[in-house]
Amino acid sequence: MSTKQIDSLVVDAMLNQQTDNVFFKDRESRFVRVSRGLVQHFGVQSAEELLGKTDFDFFADEHAREAYEDEQHVIATGQPMPPKIEREVWPNRADNWVSTTKLPWRDESGEIVGIFGISRDITREHLLKLELERKTELLENSNRELEQFAFIASHDLQEPIRMIAGFVQLIERRYNDVLDERGREYIRFVVEGSSRMQALINGLLQYSRVKTKTSDLEPIDCSLVLADVVRNLQVLIKETDAQMDIENDLPVVLGVRSQISQVFQNLLNNAIKFRRKDVPPLITVSVKHEGDHSIVCVADNGIGIAPKYQNRIFGMFQRLHTREQYAGNGIGLAMTKRIMIHHGGNISLESEVDEGARFYLKFPRTEANDESYT
Repeated sequence: MSTKQIDSLVVDAMLNQQTDNVFFKDRESRFVRVSRGLVQHFGVQSAEELLGKTDFDFFADEHAREAYEDEQHVIATGQPMPPKIEREVWPNRADNWVSTTKLPWRDESGEIVGIFGISRDITREHLLKLELERKTELLENSNRELEQFAFIASHDLQEPIRMIAGFVQLIERRYNDVLDERGREYIRFVVEGSSRMQALINGLLQYSRVKTKTSDLEPIDCSLVLADVVRNLQVLIKETDAQMDIENDLPVVLGVRSQISQVFQNLLNNAIKFRRKDVPPLITVSVKHEGDHSIVCVADNGIGIAPKYQNRIFGMFQRLHTREQYAGNGIGLAMTKRIMIHHGGNISLESEVDEGARFYLKFPRTEANDESYT
C-alpha cells in the first residue's frame, strides 16, 4: 500500500470520528469527503449519499448559489474565506445558521484541486443574539419615547405653575389686608407648593436632557472642574465651616464638562447638606486606578446612610428625610447616576449611619491618564 493510500485511509478514519461539519469538495464544488458530523447535519444515512453531489442538491437555490460563489472565489484566488455567518435555507425543514470557514485544498504539487472547510451550527446562539438585538432596540426606542415625554410634559407644565404662583402672589399683595392669618397661611402653602413643583419640573427637565454623544465628548480635567464647583459653593462652605481635602492629581476623563460638573456639585452639596449637628463638614476627594478605570472617591463625615437604603437613594424622587429636615427634591443622585452611566462609568456607595458616606465615581481610563498606570 502506498503512502498516499495510507494518508487517505487516515483522513477517512478521522472524518468518520469527526462530529464537526467537515467537508472536502472538488473544483466543481462537489462533495469528495465528508465527516460523520456533516452526514448527520444533512440528515442522510451515509457519506456515500453526499459524495459527488453539490449544495444545489440539498439547499434552496439562493443559499446554494452563494456558497458556490464563495467556493469558486477561494479556488480562483487561493485565498481562504474567513469565518462567515450563513443562513442555511432548506426546502423541507426549518432554516438554521452556521459559522463556516473555507480554504483552498492543494495536492502534493501545490495545485488547487478544490476546497475544504468546516462549519459549526450556531442557530441557538444566533437566535439569542437576534432576540437580544430586538429587545435592545425596543428598550432604546422606549427610552427615547420616555425622554421625549418627560421633556414635553415638564416643559408644558412650566407655564401653568408659573401662572398659579403669579396669581396667588398677586392675591396676597392686593387682598392682604382683607385676609385673616389663616388665609395668608393658605396662600403661603400654595406659593411654597408651586415653588417645589417648579423645582421638581426643572429637575425632571435636566434629568431628561442627560445624553452624551461621541461628538460631544472632550477631555475633562476633574481637578479643574472640581475647583470651579468649590468656588460656586464658597458661600455655603464658609457658612458651615466645611473643610475640603482634595487630591491634586485627579484624572482627565472623556465627557461633557457641564455634566461632570453637575456630578461633583451634587455630591459636594449633599456632603455639606447632610452634615452631623455641631460637626463641621469634612470632605475629601481622592483617586485610585484599577485596570481600565479611574475611581474618584468623594467622602464626608456626615450623617451617613443605612445600608438598606443605599440602593434606593439613586432612584428618582427618593428621599430619606422630610423637607423640614433637609431641603431637596430627590433628583440629584438619580441624575448623578444617569450622567455616570451615559459616560460609560458608574457610581457606588459605602456608608454607615453617623459614619459619613463614600461615593465612588468609576470613569473609563483615557489616554491622557496613561501615565497614572505606569
